[in-house]
Amino acid sequence: MTGPMNDAQRAVVKAAILASLSNGVSVMAACRGADISLNTYANWRNKDAEFAEAAIQAKIAQVEVVESSLYKKALEGNTTAMIFWLCNRAPGDWRHVQHIQAQLEHSGAIDMAGIGDLTTLTDEQLAQLWVQLKKKAGNGNTDTG
Repeated sequence: MTGPMNDAQRAVVKAAILASLSNGVSVMAACRGADISLNTYANWRNKDAEFAEAAIQAKIAQVEVVESSLYKKALEGNTTAMIFWLCNRAPGDWRHVQHIQAQLEHSGAIDMAGIGDLTTLTDEQLAQLWVQLKKKAGNGNTDTG
């Protein structure tokens, strides 16, 4: 809407915004449809407690519609809906958890396919080995750094 609005026009636009939000439209799309900016919407929410509360209630209504639909799908046997519902409604009993138990032991020796224990090599020997490995890998860069 171009130019300033009078109180009656503002009331109509606010009602249209709230109706759009109640029907599942995003705030951005509702503002676009009502021809107002997001800044105007934010200002109205900050200055008009009744409008702000109505906008919150509209968003809550959207979530409730989706929750109801999800629950119906779960009751109809949709396994994905069942899992999603249970994991979010009863996370103490239903959650995606992987328990991984590992026990690692290391002797300290590192053997690379017949090269021997790398921990016994000098820095110079390790640098030479590094150059050889890089050449074998096809990387022409033999920088040891």
